[in-house]
Amino acid sequence: WTLPEGANRLKPGLHNIRRLVAVTTHGSPKWINMVEGEAGKRTVTRSLRAMCDRRARTTWLALYRVDTSTDAQRAAFLDRVERP
Repeated sequence: WTLPEGANRLKPGLHNIRRLVAVTTHGSPKWINMVEGEAGKRTVTRSLRAMCDRRARTTWLALYRVDTSTDAQRAAFLDRVERP
């Protein structure tokens, strides 16, 4: 982003970005993240997306409870991440 001289508003600079994908893991369950406000998801879907193309789409891929997840759950998550 840039802040043009004399302006009071940021000017987005990532116009060529039309797709944002965040891949993350959490040790806690999803409901804990929801109660806490899902700060990471909000940052990607609101703040970072605002700097991109107006039609930019976001995808949030998260594996919750990774500390207690099974091999099968982790493999299923990886399959989901690899899908186009």
